[in-house]
Amino acid sequence: MIRVSPLIAAVLLMGTAAALTAAQNTLIRFLGDSGIHPFEIAFFRCVFGFLTVAPLVFWSERAWPRTHATRPLAASGMFHFTAMICFFTGVTLIPLNESAALTFAGPLFATVGAALFLGEKVRARRWIAIVVGFVGVLIVLRPGAVPVSLGAALVLFANISFAGVSLLVKKMSGTEKATTVVFYQTLIVMILTFPLALWHWRAPTPYELLLVAALGALCTAGWLCFTCA
Repeated sequence: MIRVSPLIAAVLLMGTAAALTAAQNTLIRFLGDSGIHPFEIAFFRCVFGFLTVAPLVFWSERAWPRTHATRPLAASGMFHFTAMICFFTGVTLIPLNESAALTFAGPLFATVGAALFLGEKVRARRWIAIVVGFVGVLIVLRPGAVPVSLGAALVLFANISFAGVSLLVKKMSGTEKATTVVFYQTLIVMILTFPLALWHWRAPTPYELLLVAALGALCTAGWLCFTCA
C-alpha cells in the first residue's frame, strides 16, 4: 500500500476541490443564463447535495449523525448560506474568468483569519504571498479606474464568508467527521434557501433538473474534499 503524507493528501484533495469548483461555476453560469434565479439554483444545489451526502452519513453512522459542535455548525451554516447566495448571484453577473480570478482571494482571507483567530503561525514568506495575492485582486477589480461591479463585489464578499466557513471547519476538525460537517451545513443552507427559492420560483425543465442534480453532486464532492483537506 502506498503511504501519502498528510500534506500531500491535503494538496491533492484541495486540487480536486478546485477542479470541481471550476465545473460548478460553469454550471451555475449556464443555469443562470437559462433563466433560473440564483436563489433557486442554490436551493436545488443543496437538495441534491443533501441527497448525495445523506446516504454516506446514514450508511456509516446507522443513525442520525451526532455532533458535539452544535454552535460552530450553526454558525458555519449561516456563513455558508451567505457565501453561497452571494457567490451564485455574482457568478451569473460577471464573466467566468473574472469570478475564477476573484475566487483565489478566498485562501488569502482564510490564511489571515487563521493567523488572527486560530493562532496559526504565518511566516514572512507567506505574508509576502498574501500581499502579492491581494495586489492581484486589486488588478482584477481595478478600483478607481473602473467602478467595481455588483457581481465582483458579491463574489469577493462570498470569499470572505467562505473564509469564515473554512476557519470554523478547521476548528471542528478535531471532533467532527467531514461527512457530519457537510451533512449539517448542507441541511442548514437548504432550509435557509427554500423561502428565497419559492419567491423566485420557475419550474426547471427535465434537462435543467439533470444539470442542477449534477451541480449538487459536484458541489458536495468538492466540499467533502475541501473539508477533508
